[in-house]
Amino acid sequence: MPKRVCLLLSLSGLLLLSGIPAQAQRQTYTSATDARFFFSHPKFKTALRKLSSVKTVSSKKVGFGGTPGEFYILSKECLAYGKETDFIALSDDDNPVMRAMGLVCLAQLDDERYRGLLNSHLDDREEAVLAVGCIIGRVTIGEIVKRLIENPNFLEQE
Repeated sequence: MPKRVCLLLSLSGLLLLSGIPAQAQRQTYTSATDARFFFSHPKFKTALRKLSSVKTVSSKKVGFGGTPGEFYILSKECLAYGKETDFIALSDDDNPVMRAMGLVCLAQLDDERYRGLLNSHLDDREEAVLAVGCIIGRVTIGEIVKRLIENPNFLEQE
């Protein structure tokens, strides 16, 4: 086989193994080896690994006991160790809970600066479970964004 063909096949294999998508489209976070987060802080990657199994967007106080929800706890870790580029990448994730995390973090970083990006998700009809206090229900990502625009810290509410 000619050297050029071998080199091309080798490069194609490396791109495939690196997790770089063949086409530009919404991506699903799969692991800390996700190419979008290659340069991210290790503690941010750990938070993403945990977040990948979370099924509910939750606030500071959830349920009868008023304990912090897992999403809320991980949002603090993401904000502490993530960068705006990490949050922008998350805001376009295929998983609605991951997408919500990116949007929450961007709104809390600077809701005015990212208003355009937040507005672009107002029509997002994908649903997620939202738990704030004793109220738990299904809402769209667009509804979460509306709350973030009104109050970037709505998950802090008692």
